[in-house]
Amino acid sequence: MLKSIRFQIALLAIIPLLAYVVASVIALNEAYLESSRASEILPIAKVAEKSEAVLHELQKERGRTAVMLASGYADKPKDLLLAQRTETDRALSGLKEMVADFETGNEQLLSRVMDTVTGLEQISDHRSGIDGKVLNGAQNLKFYSGKVRELILLVQAAAQASADTKYAGEMAPFLQLTEAIEAGGLERAIGGQLFAIVAKQGEVPGDRFLAYFDRLSVEKAFLNNFQQTATPAQLAAFSQTVSGEAVNQVEAWRKVLRSLPETGDGHGIEGSVWFGKATERLNLIRQASLEMLYAAEVRAQELADAANGHLMVVLAETVIVILVTLAVCIWQIRSVNTLLSRLTSNLVRISQGDVDFKMPFAERKDAIGDLARAGSIFQENARVRQALEAEAAKERDRERMRQNHVEDLISKFRSLMESVTGDVDEKTGAMTEIASRVRSLSHEASGSASQAMDASSSSSNNVQTVAAAAEEMAAAIQEIMNQADRASSVIQDATGIAHKTDSNVSSLAEAVEKIGTVVEMIRAIAEQTNLLALNATIEAARAGEAGKGFAVVAAEVKELSTQTAKATEEISNQISSVQGLTDEAVESIRRISDSIEMISEVTGAINSAVSEQNAATQEISQSISMAATETGNAVKSAETVDQSVQSTAIEAETVDRLAGEVKDVAAQMAHGIEGFLVEMSHDVEERRRASREQEQGQQITLVTDQGQVQQVRLVNSSEGGIGVALFEGAYEGMTVTYEDTEGNRFPMVVRWLREDAVGLQYLAAESAEVVAA
Repeated sequence: MLKSIRFQIALLAIIPLLAYVVASVIALNEAYLESSRASEILPIAKVAEKSEAVLHELQKERGRTAVMLASGYADKPKDLLLAQRTETDRALSGLKEMVADFETGNEQLLSRVMDTVTGLEQISDHRSGIDGKVLNGAQNLKFYSGKVRELILLVQAAAQASADTKYAGEMAPFLQLTEAIEAGGLERAIGGQLFAIVAKQGEVPGDRFLAYFDRLSVEKAFLNNFQQTATPAQLAAFSQTVSGEAVNQVEAWRKVLRSLPETGDGHGIEGSVWFGKATERLNLIRQASLEMLYAAEVRAQELADAANGHLMVVLAETVIVILVTLAVCIWQIRSVNTLLSRLTSNLVRISQGDVDFKMPFAERKDAIGDLARAGSIFQENARVRQALEAEAAKERDRERMRQNHVEDLISKFRSLMESVTGDVDEKTGAMTEIASRVRSLSHEASGSASQAMDASSSSSNNVQTVAAAAEEMAAAIQEIMNQADRASSVIQDATGIAHKTDSNVSSLAEAVEKIGTVVEMIRAIAEQTNLLALNATIEAARAGEAGKGFAVVAAEVKELSTQTAKATEEISNQISSVQGLTDEAVESIRRISDSIEMISEVTGAINSAVSEQNAATQEISQSISMAATETGNAVKSAETVDQSVQSTAIEAETVDRLAGEVKDVAAQMAHGIEGFLVEMSHDVEERRRASREQEQGQQITLVTDQGQVQQVRLVNSSEGGIGVALFEGAYEGMTVTYEDTEGNRFPMVVRWLREDAVGLQYLAAESAEVVAA
């Protein structure tokens, strides 16, 4: 507040204005005091006027009372006195009314007025004393003269209450005439007494005559003073007013009074008549004095008007100067403040990022122009800064996009590698399982081949035995008849053996078929292994340097699968041969069985078919020879199958071992790739953290749900939201829109409030915890 431009400018005007106000207050105080003094002159003049009226009536009452006392309370003087008392009371009532509302700052004058008016209350008691004939002439004269003197002093005090020379000049002759009238009044009263005493007693009291002559001398002295102090105009007015028959008559009767000690003749002049003529003369003098008093009152009114006018002029000048000064100050302050406000507003707009406007007042040649030009430089710098910030924001966005892209690639690569390693694990597991199954089947095939070989050997031995028996039968044909029963038994045995041989050969055929199935399975495994090796080679090529070891293993697996396929093909060919021979053996054994059955049938008719026995015996011999040959071939084939099965088992074990090695290599490759991905993720996170640190402290724009635009400072940011400085009107659950430098809008919600910060969460990430703190 104390440092504001408005206050500084106001202070520059207020200091001299205060000095002027102080001077004006002093001048106003002086004018007010002058006005107060001048305003008091007129009431004081009115008091003097009312006091003079009472004074005049008391002077007349004093004289009427003296005449009445001198006449011994004669009716005519008494009636005249009563009439005079009425006039005195009227004048006294006017003075009291005037004093009741009289106010003045002159405490001494006010006290004198109050004391004088209070003292006049004694008139009623004095009148009672006169009417009761308690008081004599001397006492009467002393009382009234004292009251008159008090009134004269009051008039003098009222006349001297103002320091205005012109008013004092108007009042000085009036005071002289007032004193002259007082002296003339005493002269009038004493003269009336003298005329009454002379008329009544015929002699002149010396003391009364001296008193008369003294008052006459005093009157003349005050009139001379009047002549010296009065202005020519006042003298002319006095001469014109105080003239005529009454003045001339009083002057003539004064000669009579002055000669009374010598002549003792009053010329028949009654005291009341003298009093009347003297009163007429004094009234003329009073009339002249009243004109001077009225002129003084006019002067007092002029002084009051002039003082009041001066007060109003000073007050008006003060008010006008203050108002004009305040108006000029306010105008200047508002003018400068308007200019500064516009500059400040524009600078605030610049600080808020709005630079697309022209800075006003730059063409001015004063300090405002300097500020405007400095603001233009600030605006240009802000524009450049905005461009740099926009470019930096774009770069951060591009970096963020690159980071997101790298993260996507890492995620996809991790998923791919997890899928590939899973497939490799699955395939190698399948290879291991198949190899185990091949190994197991090979062992089973080897056992079956051994059994077939044993059966073939047994069949061969049996066939050879049959051949020997047939040869012996040719030799012992003569004994057939004798041995028919034995032959039947032997044939039955041969039939059982033939059936057994047929069963064994059938089992051999089934075993060979199983071996064929196993061979087909091995061939499928080899093809699958070859395909797996091909996929592994492709994935190794994709992996680059990290997949070289895996490529070598894949090549080895592919070579092994090729060898396995070749071996399986050879086994298949051998098995095909064995199957063919086995089929022939089965057919031969079946034929042997049929022949034996035929022998069994022939045996029943052997007695009748001896002649045919040779042919049958030859056929039997040939069949047995062929069976022996085929059985030998079957034995050889079984041996070959056994060897192939053993080779297959060895190859299966090799495949199993290689599958384990491939699995280990795949695990190593997955571990290496995972380490690489973790390092890449750490690098991306470091870049993102550095980008967030660069963004901290920047001003961002938020638009509230009421449409208010808030410029706030960014505190920190995270994937789920941002932290900003506390802004007005923020509350939990409030929705706002975050606008970035590219104009992109992101809806957000206020999640928490602190003393100096607000946590905002992206609405698209409401399920995630806001990391910004």
